[in-house]
Amino acid sequence: MVYCTFRDITTRIRMEEDAKLHQAQLIHANRMTSLGKIVSGVAHEVNNPNNLVMFNAPMILSAWEDAVPVLDAYSREKSDFSLGGFPYSEMKEVVPRLAAGISDASARIKAIVENLKDFARQDTPRTPAAVQVNDVVRMAITFLNHEILRATRRFEVANGEDLPPVMGSAQRLEQVVINLLNNALQALPSNRHGVRVSTRLAPETGEVELCVEDEGVGMSPEVLERIKEPFFSTHLDSGGLGLGVSICRSIVQEHKGTLEFESEVGKGTRAVVRLPGIGDTIGDGAEDLASKIPSGR
Repeated sequence: MVYCTFRDITTRIRMEEDAKLHQAQLIHANRMTSLGKIVSGVAHEVNNPNNLVMFNAPMILSAWEDAVPVLDAYSREKSDFSLGGFPYSEMKEVVPRLAAGISDASARIKAIVENLKDFARQDTPRTPAAVQVNDVVRMAITFLNHEILRATRRFEVANGEDLPPVMGSAQRLEQVVINLLNNALQALPSNRHGVRVSTRLAPETGEVELCVEDEGVGMSPEVLERIKEPFFSTHLDSGGLGLGVSICRSIVQEHKGTLEFESEVGKGTRAVVRLPGIGDTIGDGAEDLASKIPSGR
């Protein structure tokens, strides 16, 4: 006698996957809370000396402008003289530019710190708002400026024109873009390989598409099949927790969108986020943001 039974365990498997994802979200939320505390402390320590620089730089420039007539008169009497190891005739043009550069750099430090504080601040529940995806991409690139410069010499951004806004949280969508960009940068075998970020409106569906493409090592079909699972990572030995993609998927689903991956070993990976557009379009225009990233080299 042969006795055989069959049982559908689909529901159980889905419940287990949901439990894993919920656990991953809790871990991620805890990490973000800790990050917020750290960033707030760092921001306070950086802002104190930076405020001093912002206050003193204009005063130094004003003092220099008051001293210039006296120095000009002395220069006419004694001919050209040395100031700080350089001829006064050169320093007269250089010092104002140096002071202005100090003020600009200080203002940039303040903006970076404020952006970090906004990103790390706990995202309290609130009514979803209209979000422009191009602005989300711009902010994510600002956060990852240093990593981009270090990882690749070929970084491209192509913002679609006249994109409709999407409904949701700009901060949480920034998390998605940052995670996808981080994965793309980490997959590059050298800085000669590139990363491209693009947005567009899919006319057939009315969805806003965000695409992150890299020329990295790519993924095998087996890895690609498991990439969205919580705690699955190909970088566990280097400290990866395998939470990034699963968190991205959860956030995109909260925004009624989809997240898909295409990859080929040795050729790279393409991640596509599709979000439903709402309301009227907001003309933002195509903009090459890569040209705005300082060379740093």
